Amino acid sequence: MKKIFAFAGGVLAVLGVVAFAYFMPARAAEMPSCTMHIKSGWNMVSLGEFLCGMMEIESSSNQGATNFPVYLDVYGYDGREYVHGRIGRQDIQNGSLDRSFDATVENYFNGRIKNIAGGQYSMNDYFNDAENSITNKNLQKIKEYAGRLARESFVSVWVYNPGGEFTVTNYPRSDDDDETIMVLGINLLSGNISDSGYSLFKSSLEKLSVDALRDLQRQPGMLTFVRELFSGRVPLESGWNFLSYSKVLSDDAGRINLNSGNCTITKAYLFNNSTKNWVRLGDANASMVGSGVVVYNAGSACTLNVKNQYLDFVNNLLGGGAQTAPPQLPS
Repeated sequence: MKKIFAFAGGVLAVLGVVAFAYFMPARAAEMPSCTMHIKSGWNMVSLGEFLCGMMEIESSSNQGATNFPVYLDVYGYDGREYVHGRIGRQDIQNGSLDRSFDATVENYFNGRIKNIAGGQYSMNDYFNDAENSITNKNLQKIKEYAGRLARESFVSVWVYNPGGEFTVTNYPRSDDDDETIMVLGINLLSGNISDSGYSLFKSSLEKLSVDALRDLQRQPGMLTFVRELFSGRVPLESGWNFLSYSKVLSDDAGRINLNSGNCTITKAYLFNNSTKNWVRLGDANASMVGSGVVVYNAGSACTLNVKNQYLDFVNNLLGGGAQTAPPQLPS
């Protein structure tokens, strides 16, 4: 399971991971946490929220299965079909969760990668090629990979719970662990990040040292990759796209602006896990931030252009204007 978490962290929390891997102080001012909240019956949740809960269950071993239902069924849409996996309480209690679920999760990600990359790569090949493109400063490929990874950061999945409502909260075991980075990325990208969580994000990045920025600027390929991740360009595929109602995907008024690019979106709904019904995305309110969203793109592959305070903050901090010349002097 740890292998899957490490991979998923690179996909789902890639913005947070890249940023904090370079810039996060050795010890954060407070320990962040993330929560998986699963109601009885069908739920649509961000994949980040789901992985948050599974990290806690996996690391807690038998204690994590105390309030766990007999099983959870998980369905991820890989762009062509649903990939199904089952997590059983018995698997958690006897320590066989890795064997019972890892293969399904890996199949899902392989299916996603084959779909978005036109069937060219397996999971490992895909990330090896992305790493080589960054190292070799291949600008076109860097933009492609950054866009695809940014898109995957907002994915949602179906979860069926035959038991009662339950909640799992993940607290990283140490404040300088990879899990801390994962938690911050999940909260920022996939869920409803709190004001205190965003303050922690901002204060951590604002403590950048001159040396840290200079080190990043010595790697033009990586600097371009990070800037592209925070560019607000989110590629969508033709047909149904599973997203999350994320603050980072919304504008400053809290709306996901589906007209902010060259897409032909004809349907957009949010699934209410409490009432088990679809809500038009335009009718969603702030309490639904963090919910799963589906949008139907009736045209070919396209791009949404997202603008908000979160992206502006990071772009300004990264020196987004450093690539342009200063204003012209008066004539």
